Amino acid sequence: MRNRTLARILVVDDESDVRDLYLQKFRKKIESGDFEFYFSLNGQGALEILNESEPFQIVLLDINMPVMDGLTLLSKILEKFPDTTAIMVSAYGDMKNLRSAMNSGAFDFVLKPIDFHDLEVTIYKTLEHLYKMEELRHLQSKTDLLKAYNQHLKKELSDQRQNLEGYKLSLAVFENMYEGVVITDLNGIILSVNPAFSQITGYDPPEVIGKKTSVLRSHRHESGFYKNLWNGLIQNGFWQGEIWNRKKSGEIFPEWLSIVRINGANNEPDLYVGVFTDITGRKDYEEKIKLKAYHDALTGLPNRLLLEDRLRQSLAHAERENKILAIMFIDLDNFKHVNDTAGHKAGDDLLQNIARFLQNSLRQTDTAARYGGDEFLLVINDLESESNAEEFVKKLLTGFHEKFRTEVDNWKISLSIGISLFPKHGKEGAALVELADQAMYQAKKSGKNKFCYWSG
Repeated sequence: MRNRTLARILVVDDESDVRDLYLQKFRKKIESGDFEFYFSLNGQGALEILNESEPFQIVLLDINMPVMDGLTLLSKILEKFPDTTAIMVSAYGDMKNLRSAMNSGAFDFVLKPIDFHDLEVTIYKTLEHLYKMEELRHLQSKTDLLKAYNQHLKKELSDQRQNLEGYKLSLAVFENMYEGVVITDLNGIILSVNPAFSQITGYDPPEVIGKKTSVLRSHRHESGFYKNLWNGLIQNGFWQGEIWNRKKSGEIFPEWLSIVRINGANNEPDLYVGVFTDITGRKDYEEKIKLKAYHDALTGLPNRLLLEDRLRQSLAHAERENKILAIMFIDLDNFKHVNDTAGHKAGDDLLQNIARFLQNSLRQTDTAARYGGDEFLLVINDLESESNAEEFVKKLLTGFHEKFRTEVDNWKISLSIGISLFPKHGKEGAALVELADQAMYQAKKSGKNKFCYWSG
């Protein structure tokens, strides 16, 4: 079954070979249904496609094009298609135009020659931004609906305060709502619920009416969360936010909840009305976006973006605890020979197996990341001495030859590893990675299938 398309992307570039390059680099994303690409060689053609097609989430615009340049096209797109997000593409020396584009409303940019790994990360970051904006628009509409309901209830309840039937008559307005509705007294005792409440939570009305709303509590939140919720209600008469509750089945689920206080005839607080939506599907979709944005699509390992964050945390921990940290830059020797002789499928399978081997060789506190192509990077935390790093890397090389004996014999593959150490070789993450990279090349020059420490 075809997956839900995450993004329809229009590429506008006057270079004729761009189409084949994108289709080759994003072949797996296209086959999986994640991305749909459309192409135009000029601005006028792009506008025609945008007018005649379904909405596009992203437009990739080359700045330097004849007839209609990227900046002019950007202005037209933002004016006519405000829900489309633009990513600019240009050469490194064209920073003035890039700044103009960003100031005019472009979301991000990439430089030529394009690093398609970085472009993929940029696309997923853009999609995550679009998702959050869509969520905000959705929540604003629900907030407006709840405020309108508040006004309706105030009018209806002004003449119907003597018994519960008055509340039920008011609630009848929402009998067919998709959102769950719960009415409580000021102590949180449930007075009435609508059918959507029962459909979402699994509780029939008699099972919850007369009980406190804590019957739904998931125990996922700390007590301070509920304290802030009630303080907001008491002080402002309104609270809105994400909360995790528990269904009758025991399943814990996320919901977006809006609560409003209803005042009685004397303008005194009388009851609370909560309207909520099960956002499990949206949370799953958000997690899918985040996973793709921060993890390598082939191996599932952290990509460079997540690696940077993990390395920053590890360095801060090492400095705080006065520990040694090792960065190991790994290159797979003779990997091109695998692709040339056995095909790209065999190469991909090998990279996936090596990724699992590296991950299984680490502790939970360490990090294995795919740096790009046939390169991996390990962050080894909490080392007491430099000898600990050497013991680990020797064990890693031995384990690799045992695990991949057939591949070693058939394709002569091996690992070349460069190592840099914190704090001995530096304290800044990017610099330590660069030093480990240099040490890896020294290992290759020394005959491959070995490791080298950086030596300045």
